[in-house]
Amino acid sequence: MAGKLDGMVAIVTGASSGVGTATARKLADAGATVALVARRIDRLEALAAEIPGKTSVHGTDLYDPAAVQGLIDDVVAAHGRIDILVNNAGSMLSGPLADADPDDLIRMTDLNFVSPVLATHAVVPAMRKAGAGHLVYVSSLGIRLNTPGNAVYAATKSALKTFAEVVRKELIPDNIRVTTIVPGFIETEIVEHVRDATMKKNFEAFMGSMTPLKPEDVAESILYALVQPPHVSANDIVLRPTNQPS
Repeated sequence: MAGKLDGMVAIVTGASSGVGTATARKLADAGATVALVARRIDRLEALAAEIPGKTSVHGTDLYDPAAVQGLIDDVVAAHGRIDILVNNAGSMLSGPLADADPDDLIRMTDLNFVSPVLATHAVVPAMRKAGAGHLVYVSSLGIRLNTPGNAVYAATKSALKTFAEVVRKELIPDNIRVTTIVPGFIETEIVEHVRDATMKKNFEAFMGSMTPLKPEDVAESILYALVQPPHVSANDIVLRPTNQPS
């Protein structure tokens, strides 16, 4: 895939770990200039030093609507255009709804859904100016599992997928493609953020029963969608561990 994204500018949110880090590396290897976005600037700077080609580091609080708009403005100012937006940042603060901290529910909703909506709204003018673009949304197979304790997480990821499909239809005249990635269990640090001890233990046991996806597997599916010919749009990609039963 080397060179397939030459001349393109990509934003990757949540680039400080997991799928975001793997995706940033993958897109850089394919020739893209990558804007690395997260709050942990030290990790972004270390990643920028590792990957080839042009990068920029954007320490951004994606919970802040003004910061999301500022991010898009900063990337355009730094690189002159935006061709790809990978909405990857997410949070899974799972636990029974009745026992949840309301602040956690708001944080999940803001990061998993509101932030990608605002980023999409902010980036479309730049893509229209470029005459094309590609929006990528990382959802979750949790939208199908409906696991107790995951009500808000699953709802936000389901809303994200619905949002992406409507946006896809709206942006067809603008030559802006839309892809939603729906992965099953991935070996990332997100499970470490689960609040409820019982749920965390169950997640870890379930993951231990299979060979989970690697972040690089998800990154590869994102790159696959991005490098299709202009007349081909890979809209929905579902991938799960081969031995994940549901």
